[in-house]
Amino acid sequence: MRILFLILCLSIFSIQAQADVFIWKDSDTGVKASFPDTWKIIHNQQPDTILTVIAPDSDAMPICRLRYREDKRFQMYPVQFESDIQKVAYSRNFWADYLNGQYRDLNMTHEMDQSGLGKSFASHTFFNYMGDPEETDAFRQGIGFASHYFDFGLIAECTANQTGYPDWVQQFTTFFGSIDYPTIYGTHVNGKYRDFIHKDARQE
Repeated sequence: MRILFLILCLSIFSIQAQADVFIWKDSDTGVKASFPDTWKIIHNQQPDTILTVIAPDSDAMPICRLRYREDKRFQMYPVQFESDIQKVAYSRNFWADYLNGQYRDLNMTHEMDQSGLGKSFASHTFFNYMGDPEETDAFRQGIGFASHYFDFGLIAECTANQTGYPDWVQQFTTFFGSIDYPTIYGTHVNGKYRDFIHKDARQE
């Protein structure tokens, strides 16, 4: 009986110890993301940054950012061209320009298309750099995703000090997977209409 009581107590405490998830939504763009409620939202450093969060690890200093950029160059194209748009405008050249404009002593170690972010196609990259003083001025590693959807581009990146980076990769991946935004394109294939003559709408 005592063993059963101890197991029950440990189970209750383990459930209580799990962090709750905070669901965040940007009021202007409708972009959403979720992360543990132990992460702290901090001041955005750039005008196009809509979210900056820091996780509670003073050694690794894990930081994730979301950036939203208006990009109306491709809004006249149907949704089936988004994959090609990403490969042209949001691939290796994009990452080289973007990251070199953000970080010191940058080294892109890997870049690949055929990824996804939110509702659209994306490229992703792994990189390392020397952090700024607010990032403990240490050698840091990061992973980023860049995507285009209708009339905007979305950039998501997470970085951490090199020594603690491997411990945070899984949580970074969960953060990227939570990102979403409102649907703009129609979700039905053109021409797939109800049989108005032989089928009543109430039967659907």
